[in-house]
Amino acid sequence: MIKGKDKQLDYVKTFHDQYVIIIAKHPRFNWVKHTENKDMYFIYITRLEKHFVDKKTAQIGEFNVLCYHNVFFNYHDMMLRLEPILSEYILDSKKIFKIAMLAQELEYHSEDPLKQASGE
Repeated sequence: MIKGKDKQLDYVKTFHDQYVIIIAKHPRFNWVKHTENKDMYFIYITRLEKHFVDKKTAQIGEFNVLCYHNVFFNYHDMMLRLEPILSEYILDSKKIFKIAMLAQELEYHSEDPLKQASGE
């Protein structure tokens, strides 16, 4: 499992069988006016497939095929839908739980620890 390395944790990436799952956090775009939340969340699930690169040769390349993507305008909405989305691709409930805990770090890693301790 991989985590973004910027100042703020901005994405988590994990692999399961042939699937690559990326959950990302991004500051809200200025043109998004229907929400006051400061961040948006994205989920991408791709599948690695091997195909012939050229019809005339036997060269094979690995390609990412997009299986699922969605945008969420708040963290709570994303977390409510995360388990049903992941269960379409992953049957192991422990793996789904681990991915959900990684996604939780996107929200709580960027908050001020003093704010959390004081209960604000």
